[in-house]
Amino acid sequence: MKRIILILLIMATAFSLASCAKAQTPDWQTSLDLGQKYLLDGNYEQAIVEFNKVIEIEPKNVDAYLGLTEAFTKLGDYTQAISALERGYSETEDERLSERIDELQDLATPSQNLCKPRK
Repeated sequence: MKRIILILLIMATAFSLASCAKAQTPDWQTSLDLGQKYLLDGNYEQAIVEFNKVIEIEPKNVDAYLGLTEAFTKLGDYTQAISALERGYSETEDERLSERIDELQDLATPSQNLCKPRK
């Protein structure tokens, strides 16, 4: 009987430890969530810091590259935004990043019609 109780206690402890391990949020997820929050709050510099933390930990995290790009775009720094996308595409080969590069290159290059002098 003691043996059964001991086995049950060991199993209960093992299950408890396993559930605690699953409940922990990875460091990169916390930084990704913070980066998204900072983007929504308009704190783009801090968002950049958090997204770079994610990329350092999880270099294949497409959402971090997209968030980083959004922060740079909001600051008007299209060069850094495109650079982040290129780095992300090189690391992940995710087509969403490639498509966003094309979009930003169009925005970064002023239209010829907008540059014509007024009469």
